[in-house]
Amino acid sequence: MSPFAWFFRRLLALFVDYLILSSVNLLLQPLLLISYLIAASSGPDSGLHNGAVVSLLLVGQLVPVMVYFWLLHASDWHATPGKLLLGIEVRAAGARSASLGLMGLRSLYALLTLLSCGLGYLWMLCDRGRALHDRLGSSVVVRRGTDPSGEVVAVSMQASVAILYVVASYLIYALAVIPCALVFSQWMP
Repeated sequence: MSPFAWFFRRLLALFVDYLILSSVNLLLQPLLLISYLIAASSGPDSGLHNGAVVSLLLVGQLVPVMVYFWLLHASDWHATPGKLLLGIEVRAAGARSASLGLMGLRSLYALLTLLSCGLGYLWMLCDRGRALHDRLGSSVVVRRGTDPSGEVVAVSMQASVAILYVVASYLIYALAVIPCALVFSQWMP
């Protein structure tokens, strides 16, 4: 039996993480709605300006999502709650250690995979269960408790600290990005 986590297990884990992130994001929706309405009410001639503000608000939402995957994969869990539930984890490929930097790059590549409508997951069909972001990020996703070819796993931080940082990234988004977008929408011509 292969130690690598295949497509459907990873897809279900991603769906669980999506439910968690959507629940957290639901708390931000009233702030985002107010921000969108304020940006849209700044005048009839400001279509391009309003588009820039809305884009800033939408792109800003991706940062906490990336932080979620990055820090939880770099934690001593080596997995998000979805991956934990389905019994899989992320490890560094080869003899490298799973550092914060490596997991950060992997999370950036995974974000690009998602933004490409998931096309990077098709790479799994020809690469031992590794998606394109796994290949680019020098990582593998394996069933927990297996040791595929001696990957070295280094604990970067405690999972509780990683969760606190994820919550902090959402708070920073709510307390910094949204007000900046509102100020930008009111002061720019």
